[in-house]
Amino acid sequence: MTNVEQFEWVDGNPKKENREHLSVRLVGSRIEPAYLDNDDIYADMPNGERDNAIVGVVIFPMDSDPGWATVQLTGRVMVQKDCAKRSNWIKMQENARGPLDEYFIR
Repeated sequence: MTNVEQFEWVDGNPKKENREHLSVRLVGSRIEPAYLDNDDIYADMPNGERDNAIVGVVIFPMDSDPGWATVQLTGRVMVQKDCAKRSNWIKMQENARGPLDEYFIR
């Protein structure tokens, strides 16, 4: 069983970037990418809340409005390797040749 929700990007995605397969974190009621290589993405949060901020993975952008995205909150999903992941996500399969790994989000 999968659960998906639509969220608005914090920055509105003005360059209409393809953000599919990115893990995202909540900032208020909107989302932003949760990259591993950006040490300051959690600067405004206490340590204990960092993991809980990551809510899911963008499964496809909204075609009509790039400022919104559909985010998968549970189930099997492909995630970019360079994104932050919650500690309770289970890696199902690693793709040695590509940028995506498969995870189970519960």
